Amino acid sequence: MANSKFEYIRTFEIEDHLLKDIFLVVRIDGRSFHKYCHPIFLTRFSEKHCFTKPNDKRALALMNRAAQSLMSSFADIIIAYGQSDEYSKILSTIVSTFTAVYMFHWGEFFEQTPMLYPATFDGRIVLYPTLKHIRDYLSWRQVDCRLKTFIIMS
Repeated sequence: MANSKFEYIRTFEIEDHLLKDIFLVVRIDGRSFHKYCHPIFLTRFSEKHCFTKPNDKRALALMNRAAQSLMSSFADIIIAYGQSDEYSKILSTIVSTFTAVYMFHWGEFFEQTPMLYPATFDGRIVLYPTLKHIRDYLSWRQVDCRLKTFIIMS
């Protein structure tokens, strides 16, 4: 686009800068895994693929495999915590890699259940200034996991 009438379009691009001495958390969350909200597939991903409740061991192992692959690929990741259809990572822009690895290894964990449509994940980035905030974040996710398991089992 250099020296064209469309060069001005680049002025809308914003360069992202991270604050110094801040912990970066990227939270990856399965889209439409547990709630009815996908207009095309009209079902929950977990139901359509026969996940056992409250936490399918195959699904959790698959999430762990995706996290292990990410940690091998991105040296700056120092911790991974997972619960339900959600995974937390410390790094940036890894949702697509997580999704790709998750889908690539599907057959290893769900040998008798073919993938009927692609799993998708969304993500969000949150900056926390102290280790106490990181500890509180992980505690919050653990409490949320227990609460969801209790509700599903009731």
